[in-house]
Amino acid sequence: MEKCNIMNNNDVNITELVDQLQMEIDNQVPTQDTTIEVVPDVVPDLRNEEESINLFDHTQEAVDIYAYNSQGVLRQIPEYHLVNRRLKAIPDWSDKPEFDIDNNSVLDVQKNSVSIITSEQMESVAYELTQLGYGVTGSGELKDGKLMFIELEHDDLPTLEIPGTQLVPKFWIGSSHDGTIAFKSTAKVVDTICLNTFMLNSRSFSLFTAKHTKYADVRLKEYERTIKDAKELFKQYYNAVELLASTPVTNPEPYFASVLKAEKKPRNRVVNGVTTQTEPRYSGRHDNQLTQLMDSWVFGEGQRERGKNLWRAFSSVTDWTDNSESTAKDREKASHIIGTRAMQKTRAFDLAFAIASNNQ
Repeated sequence: MEKCNIMNNNDVNITELVDQLQMEIDNQVPTQDTTIEVVPDVVPDLRNEEESINLFDHTQEAVDIYAYNSQGVLRQIPEYHLVNRRLKAIPDWSDKPEFDIDNNSVLDVQKNSVSIITSEQMESVAYELTQLGYGVTGSGELKDGKLMFIELEHDDLPTLEIPGTQLVPKFWIGSSHDGTIAFKSTAKVVDTICLNTFMLNSRSFSLFTAKHTKYADVRLKEYERTIKDAKELFKQYYNAVELLASTPVTNPEPYFASVLKAEKKPRNRVVNGVTTQTEPRYSGRHDNQLTQLMDSWVFGEGQRERGKNLWRAFSSVTDWTDNSESTAKDREKASHIIGTRAMQKTRAFDLAFAIASNNQ
């Protein structure tokens, strides 16, 4: 394990960490270095095998934390490590065994009982899945390297094509290095016409199980049962899509307002020092978001072909979260995958399905 002394780090404040834990590091008993690793019980680390796949340029490592005490003595902070992100390969021009650790490379502070899921481990899972017939269709890092993901497809899974829509099923596996999400897999649907996405996030379905614990392993679930469960999951979703597409909508504003939890009510207004109340109206933020959703309703890719129905209304929400310039900063934070925008998409689908079901 590498050693590091980091001071004045905006993201990881060592001084505050020491205060929070109420550690008296002056009298700490020296501890042995502890390697934090994922035990490759089922899925091996394939870095050194010729058939392995290489999807990420960076890897992650545990780094010991050192801080100066009140007497100016450098001491290790026990039971914790930094999660450091670095390039996998050291350039030929470098005369160092590793790169310097700085504010930009440190992703989080974690207890030594928490395992770091490395890029190589993610790639190993993806490789094992390719041996079962899956194909890798994409990968990347979000949130400045704090979230990494891999997308896969399988030819045995069903697709759906209706006016304005071509839905393709995918599997999404991801992990975070800041405690945001565990190492997980989920089903994902992509509309290839507009590139809108929706995570199904079914608790009853996953490709594997894993934990962020020191003795974690990754156990791929039985292949045939997994494909069977996935087929059923996607078919259920497609049936719901067809139901939404058959439910007419002429004015989507009430639906959009429900998705945003926007409410019309009197607003205080001050004119020349006098406070009055307006007629019921949305807040300024919600008013802007409703305008943006209406733009997606009218101008989003494939919307005209979809017709005036609940599927078009729901697709407006996914277009807004995934493609609109107004939500670009949210996407940089992966909000459309694991944050507020992702929850809005889930809420939007649940609302649309409830409305369509009640109209049958």
